[in-house]
Amino acid sequence: LSYSCMKNMSSIISSHNKTILEPNVDETGCNCKNKLECPVENKCLTKKVIYKAEVKNNKNEDTKIYIGLSENSFKERYRNHTKSFRHDKYKNETVLSKYIWDLKENDAMPIVKWSFIKTIKGKLNSNNCSLCLIEKFNIINLLDDKNLLNKKSEFISKCRHVNKFMIGSIRNDSMD
Repeated sequence: LSYSCMKNMSSIISSHNKTILEPNVDETGCNCKNKLECPVENKCLTKKVIYKAEVKNNKNEDTKIYIGLSENSFKERYRNHTKSFRHDKYKNETVLSKYIWDLKENDAMPIVKWSFIKTIKGKLNSNNCSLCLIEKFNIINLLDDKNLLNKKSEFISKCRHVNKFMIGSIRNDSMD
């Protein structure tokens, strides 16, 4: 390989590593137009968070629990959840949306309270993704709870974030 080719490959790898490994400051706070309607007490822009959704309804005293995670801002994840609550073509996206639709189909009004369990500081890495591990830990701790909506299979699934650490995730257009 020529020197210029090696130098170009080196800069591509260096750029990729910088993107993945350099610490960045997590955004926190809220950009909701009405701060009183923020789902998580004016912290909706928080990234890398394990969250809990507690679902009550107007028909009985049941409170179901769902544990989830968001690598991007919680607000992005929250929007996806609420989209799946509103549009029936997305009702099977998560166990939580399936439960919400079951309630709605039985004329019960779901009331969802969102909260954070843990916020992850620093960068995620490929060896042990703390975001996935902490989510799984919280699901395992509640497995015996009959009110847990998460499935047992969730804590044995592969980390969703590992692919971004692979060299193959470098975009092809950066090779030009």
